Amino acid sequence: MQKIMTKIDLIQLGYSEYMAKKIITKAKKLLIKEGFDYYKNRKIGKVPTQTIEKIIGTKLL
Repeated sequence: MQKIMTKIDLIQLGYSEYMAKKIITKAKKLLIKEGFDYYKNRKIGKVPTQTIEKIIGTKLL
C-alpha cells in the first residue's frame, strides 16, 4: 500500500467522491491537531495512509 493517499485513491477503493473528500478533510484536521501545520494549506490533498486508517477504523491492503 502507498504511504500517501489522495481523494482519487479512496474513490478507487469504492468510496463516493463526497465521502472521500470528507475523509481527507478529517485526516487533515487530525494531522493539524497533532502539530503538522503543513496541512493547514487547503491545496494539500495528500495525507498519510496511516491517518486514513485511523479515521476509517480498518487497515487498508
